[in-house]
Amino acid sequence: AATPSAGVALFDADRNPVSGTIPVHIFDAGTEADEPLGVGVHQAPRQERPNSGPADDDNTVRRVPELDAADFITVTVVPRMPRKFKVEVSNVSGSQAVAPGIVLMHGACEPLSGAGLARLVGESGTAGVAAELARQGLTVHVLDTPVNSGSPGPLLPGATYETTLQAVPAASNLSLAFMLLESNNVVVGTPARGIPLWDRRGNVVSGDMAAALALLEVGTDPITPRDQGDDHPPTRTGPESGQRDAEAPVDETSGQHRTASNVVSVVVTPLDPE
Repeated sequence: AATPSAGVALFDADRNPVSGTIPVHIFDAGTEADEPLGVGVHQAPRQERPNSGPADDDNTVRRVPELDAADFITVTVVPRMPRKFKVEVSNVSGSQAVAPGIVLMHGACEPLSGAGLARLVGESGTAGVAAELARQGLTVHVLDTPVNSGSPGPLLPGATYETTLQAVPAASNLSLAFMLLESNNVVVGTPARGIPLWDRRGNVVSGDMAAALALLEVGTDPITPRDQGDDHPPTRTGPESGQRDAEAPVDETSGQHRTASNVVSVVVTPLDPE
């Protein structure tokens, strides 16, 4: 199944974006002799090796008019226009304070990989991560002032950080990371490639994204019990002052810390176009 040889124009004569189902046809590639669909011994699920069938008498690529592509596949195009989203990060833990963190929009990359999270929990902090990502051409929002507080500070139970992000088709994934204040290296974070703010059908995403988050252990200092570790930010002598973790990779943590959705909620609200 493929589009016509000339492709499909995604803008009409008036330069308006095209939307809806686009034409797709069934083509014969002319590499091997035709066999009935679903039963041929030289078809991919049953053949001994690629190109093992007898040669096709007609080796040209041609359309197969007796087969309707719509019986097998449909292709829908939905234009994406730049859109603003309000992002609210709220502490729902009841007892666990959350340190200031970062949110950003990006494309097909992993901006908060192991190195980025290590900077966040280490000496660099939010400023260091923001500066490094800025050098990569990404715009980072540092969230450090709870709504209605008037001054920077951690996100205490019941409080909310809030910001507005601009999403465009080339940068439509949301990533964020916030460290649990009473830990030495546990971060609430998004998947490595972030959360897409448009679904596969082109619809904008909205609502609580907490189910997509995870509590991540950043391999800088070993995990120590909450409220007891001497290497936690409120009690440690300096950044990364604890004994190094024997396992450096970033990984999901379990056990002593609760799930991410029990620590924060992350609500994404698409804003009406201006």
